[in-house]
Amino acid sequence: MADANNYSDLECDCPCASGFTDAALLMLLEKHGGDLRAASYEGLLLKAEDNSLSLPDGLQLDDNRDYWLRLASLYRPIRAMNIPRADEQFNS
Repeated sequence: MADANNYSDLECDCPCASGFTDAALLMLLEKHGGDLRAASYEGLLLKAEDNSLSLPDGLQLDDNRDYWLRLASLYRPIRAMNIPRADEQFNS
């Protein structure tokens, strides 16, 4: 379970915190086992929905999807692994 320290970190440090209820933030943190970066990444991806608006009088408001995706890229987990050398792999 996520502890109160990590929850307050998510609530204060993550730009995704605005717009989410406390219960939703806590659920994100618990879902990722208390990993603040992973919870922040998913929260930012959730906020990256298309929210553009077109009104009948011709007024259009652009979406801010690119902004949230750019922020999410800061929290994206690094999945790079060292590739073993072929001679080490076959000689062992």
